[in-house]
Amino acid sequence: MAIPELLLPSSLPDFKAGTHVVTPEPLYSPVPRQGGTDRRRRVFTSTPRQLQAELEVDQAGLETFFAWYEGALQAGAASFAAKVAKVGAGAEYWEACGLQYTAEHGEGGLHTIRLTARLKGTPSDTAPAAASLLAEATCALSVYLQAGYEYALTAEAVAA
Repeated sequence: MAIPELLLPSSLPDFKAGTHVVTPEPLYSPVPRQGGTDRRRRVFTSTPRQLQAELEVDQAGLETFFAWYEGALQAGAASFAAKVAKVGAGAEYWEACGLQYTAEHGEGGLHTIRLTARLKGTPSDTAPAAASLLAEATCALSVYLQAGYEYALTAEAVAA
């Protein structure tokens, strides 16, 4: 499965290293029964991982995060590419979904955003490639005057 193209805004810092935790979630979940003993059944095909991370941002970064969360991320409903530190050197990109956060307002204009998200699939060593939104359109326009003469105009619009 391809990793989503949506990333955290580039103006935000990477996750803080000290509070960066990825923990596996259980594959099995209890299933209630009407009679007899309860049982557990497998609810995932691969082990899901829970990401817990922090961002330390200023006021402008906090507003950027809020705008990204409410706009592009659709209040946490959309998936995004999370840049997660590897066990060794470097970083890898995971598909993350179900983002939840809390923001703590600190002194000196710095704020801490605590994030929790579920990581899905397998990681990628390369960042997702952003698709180009370049488009070109050519339109033919006709203008009629009251005198009845037709003037054919051609216009070209390029959106970049």
